[in-house]
Amino acid sequence: MNTDDPIIAAIEAHRQACAETCAAYEHQNAVEHELATGVRVPAGEAENDLQWIAANDAAGEALAVQDDLALKLLETQPTTVAGAAALLTYHVDAVTTTQPEVV
Repeated sequence: MNTDDPIIAAIEAHRQACAETCAAYEHQNAVEHELATGVRVPAGEAENDLQWIAANDAAGEALAVQDDLALKLLETQPTTVAGAAALLTYHVDAVTTTQPEVV
């Protein structure tokens, strides 16, 4: 595949951002679970814990980066047939995934 096509870099950047967003939300969930099961805070008040706030902020920032890269992906025009095929394949993979966090 021609890696000179700018769509290839856009796809890879978005794919990486999706992975980072998933990891950030998994971390947020782990922090929330730790707070709830460790009875560090009363039920329903985890959102006021500084550790949870930091994890929530990190997840939000990761999602913002992912969204920005999704826009860049939409604005980047493939310059090769291979690039167009890669974009179509990436799209099909995204819309047929069973992972709701990707969608």
